[in-house]
Amino acid sequence: MTKRENAQTEIQNIPLTNENFKLIYEDLDIDMSRIEEEKKLINDPNFWTQATTLLKDETFEDKFWDFKQTLDFWHVEDSQTKRKKKIEFIEKIAAFGNTEGGVIVIGITDGIPRKIQGISIEENNLNDLKKGVLKLISPSLDFTRIQPISLKNDNDEDVICLCIIIAQSSEALGVKHGNGTIKYPLRTSAGTEPVDPQVIRDRKKEIRRTNFNFIRVIKDRVTKNS
Repeated sequence: MTKRENAQTEIQNIPLTNENFKLIYEDLDIDMSRIEEEKKLINDPNFWTQATTLLKDETFEDKFWDFKQTLDFWHVEDSQTKRKKKIEFIEKIAAFGNTEGGVIVIGITDGIPRKIQGISIEENNLNDLKKGVLKLISPSLDFTRIQPISLKNDNDEDVICLCIIIAQSSEALGVKHGNGTIKYPLRTSAGTEPVDPQVIRDRKKEIRRTNFNFIRVIKDRVTKNS
């Protein structure tokens, strides 16, 4: 545990009791009750169903949300085209991680008015997506969660959509393009924008841990409109 006094940092050895663990977390600016709430919401499909139903009808671009009818690289055979489309999508994920985090919902059109169409989810596709995030993003952080949800389409039929829940990363995330090229995207109102990695690192200086803090913002909006 560290202790700051008179502008100096002192390292202290402390017994590993439950109370001292709490002090360590506080010293690291980690609110364990908040983390537990975030974990609960991440794994709660009912919460994401409520949130998606609410936010899909908003007409303005939301910094925490993006919608896609499907993932293009799931539907192409040509390996080069598949890789290109996969990189384009992984850049969207990295861009959320490099800003404040957010959610990409697969199975809802992005044009206004958005329509719930659903997708056919295959285990191979999910594995391909998970491996793509780990393989193409540098450094390889565990900063995404995938949550299937059930929604009603325009015909009042139950369809499955996919929420990709993306944490705000503590490090600058780059996407590998091959030949040693790595691009560092940020999320903007128009989509993503490649920037110098130092721009992102400067923004990360105050972020002590990879976090899902944005979920609390979404929860407040859902609660307000329930």
